[in-house]
Amino acid sequence: FKGAWLVDVREYYTKDGNLLPGRKGISLSTSQWETLAGSARAVTDALASAEANPSFEVELGKNKKVTLSNFKGSSRVDIREWYEKDGTSAPGKKGISLSMEQWEKLEQSLAQVNAALA
Repeated sequence: FKGAWLVDVREYYTKDGNLLPGRKGISLSTSQWETLAGSARAVTDALASAEANPSFEVELGKNKKVTLSNFKGSSRVDIREWYEKDGTSAPGKKGISLSMEQWEKLEQSLAQVNAALA
């Protein structure tokens, strides 16, 4: 985008045999991706605890954060944009919520994505 590489973490769907990007997801700059990749072990360790730590967060920069949540008893990794409203920080719609399985797949792909960016 505008001469800079972005990493898209996004849901995809199949239509007429073609794999297409969905609306749910987020684009990260290379520096945001590097921060995420460098924090992957801490995210996984926090997920491994009995309950996802609601205060855990990693600042990726430019109002993007990684946080942990629990949805219907399932721990999730949220990568999303945040906004300020009335002096309070809140998660926005732009982003994606990954299950533990999806997070593990992303974590296993870190080296491959890093190599593609090099």
